Amino acid sequence: MRSLEEQTRFLSDDPSEPGTGKVYSLCETLMEDLNNYAECMIPIDDVNTLNVKLFPTLPNPAPVKAWHVPLFAVRIESLMDHNWDLTMQRIIPFINGVNSVKKIAILADADLGLTRKCVRHLLYYGCVLLLDIFSFNAIYAPTAEFTGMIATDLEMQAECARYVNTAFEPARLENLTTGTDVTGSFKASSIAATNTAITDNDFWPLTARGDVADGVSIVQLYACLRQGLTVREWFLQNSNMLANIDIRRFVTFGIIKGFLYRVHRYAVQTNFSEAGNKSHQTHTASEMHNFSSATSTSTSKSTKRRIRLPLVSFLDGTHSFDEMCTYFEISENELLERLNDRRLDRLTTSTQLTANPVTDSSPGRGVLNWNKLAACEMIVTS
Repeated sequence: MRSLEEQTRFLSDDPSEPGTGKVYSLCETLMEDLNNYAECMIPIDDVNTLNVKLFPTLPNPAPVKAWHVPLFAVRIESLMDHNWDLTMQRIIPFINGVNSVKKIAILADADLGLTRKCVRHLLYYGCVLLLDIFSFNAIYAPTAEFTGMIATDLEMQAECARYVNTAFEPARLENLTTGTDVTGSFKASSIAATNTAITDNDFWPLTARGDVADGVSIVQLYACLRQGLTVREWFLQNSNMLANIDIRRFVTFGIIKGFLYRVHRYAVQTNFSEAGNKSHQTHTASEMHNFSSATSTSTSKSTKRRIRLPLVSFLDGTHSFDEMCTYFEISENELLERLNDRRLDRLTTSTQLTANPVTDSSPGRGVLNWNKLAACEMIVTS
C-alpha cells in the first residue's frame, strides 16, 4: 500500500465517501477471501496485485536429538519441489523409519545441526513422526490405553495385520508386479489397502505351522511385551506366530498408535567419594583443556577432529543407552562390554584423550555397580 501511494497516490486521491470506494472494496474483499480461503489474490490495477496468505500457528515441535528416528507420516514426494532447501533435499531420501538423525546426516553428507533443523521443520508441519532406534535388545510394554485401543478395536487389528504382514511389504509387492528390484520405502499407510486382489481374510499373516494369526493372536503378541523382557526374548517365545510378521513394523505400529512405549535404560556410576569426585572432575577438565588447546592449533586443516567426552561423563543417570550408542557410534553390545570392562575414561574414536583406565585401585574413582543397574532402568513413554 505504501508503494501504491508513492506511485499513484492510491489512498490520498480517493474522493469516495466513507464506506464506499476502491479502498473500502479492497478491504471488504480481503476480509472475505481470508475468512473463506485463508488466502487472496486481488488485482488492484493493471500492474499491481495484492497477494495475502494466512498460515496456521502450530505449537513448537519437540527437540530433535541425534538418536531420534524420523518416519514420514505423509507422501513427501507429492509436496517436494526444486525450490526446497538444499539440505532438506539431501536428507529426505534417507528418512525411512530406520535411520537415526545422525545416520541420516552421515549418509547425506550433511551437517548434523542442519539435519536436526530440517527434521524439526518437518515435525512442525506434521510431516514426520519421531521414533526411537529399533533394537532386539530394546524393551517395550503396553500403555494404559492398550485395552481401549487395539485390544477391542477390530478395525485397528486388521490395519495392524496389513501393515506388519511380510507378504505385503512394498518391495515384495513391487517385485511381484514388475519383476524389478527396489529398496522399498517405509510408509506409514496400509499397503494392502491399495491391492485390489486382497480379500477380507487374506491380509492376516500366517504362523510357521500355516495357521492364521488373527486379531486375537495380534493382541496376545502385544500383551506378551512387558518390562524386563527384550524383543529378542519375546521373539524366541513367540517365534511360531511371528514367522510372517515384520518385527520392526509390529513394534512401530504400537508406538505410532500410542498403545506401546519404550523402556529406556540408563547407567549410573556409584560409590563416588566427595574427594574422589572433585579429583576426577579436575582431572577430566585438565584433559579437556589440554585437548582443546591441541585441537585449536589445527583448525586450518581440512578435517577437524571432534572433541569426544569420555564415557564416564554419560553415567549420571540422564543419558539413555540410545544416546550413548549414537554419540560414540557403537552398538549396545559394545557399550555393555565397555561398561563391564570399566574403561570409563577412554574415548571410543581415533581421537583419544591421554588418560589412565579406571581400575579398582584408582583412588577416588567410582566403579559401575551392575547389581544396581536394574534400579536405574527408567520408564519413558514415547
